[in-house]
Amino acid sequence: MGGPADLPEGFDLDAGDTSTLADIFAAAGAPMPLTSHEVFREHMQGAIRGNRPIGLSFLELDDPIATVEAWVGSLAGRRLGYSPTWIRIVRPDLDHGALFLIDNLHVNGEAELTVVAEPGVITRSVIRDVCRWAFRGLRLNRVVARIPDNCPDLSSLAGRAGFQREGTARGFYGGIVDAEIWAMTAADCPWLPPLPAIPSMGEIIVPANAKVH
Repeated sequence: MGGPADLPEGFDLDAGDTSTLADIFAAAGAPMPLTSHEVFREHMQGAIRGNRPIGLSFLELDDPIATVEAWVGSLAGRRLGYSPTWIRIVRPDLDHGALFLIDNLHVNGEAELTVVAEPGVITRSVIRDVCRWAFRGLRLNRVVARIPDNCPDLSSLAGRAGFQREGTARGFYGGIVDAEIWAMTAADCPWLPPLPAIPSMGEIIVPANAKVH
């Protein structure tokens, strides 16, 4: 296996370059492409935007990406991944909220789930709506949550929500703290209404006068 010494001459990583993707597009005189979250909001056409009641809670989709990035960085200790989209659940009576972030979308329909929540926000109805958002709205096949191994309360919550523990990601947080890997698939999600059964070809009755091509 090669290392830095094996790199060809002239290959150099500019550690001082702090350009962002927005800077690159601005320098090229091109507009920034829509993020996954903006595409999601446009797709929903305002149907669930802003203050949609979920029991005692309300749904918010309009948080700017810079704010979401700050929450995830300071409260969850990680950066935003590829193709991020999110929803925030707000409890006005408690002045509390919970952010649910989906990112790092895989071609096979897997994505990573990060939850940043204050006490009293995550209820059964919220878990149900978040699962419907992920598996029906975003059409994911599988979501993965990585929980610091020193947070047994979060692991317990994941288990009660229907996630299954699949292993450990060593040094996932800052190269120091291990993470427990919890995952849920659309097939084993207990919060989704059953999909209508697809009839087999043998169950389809063709009228006697129908023409078959």
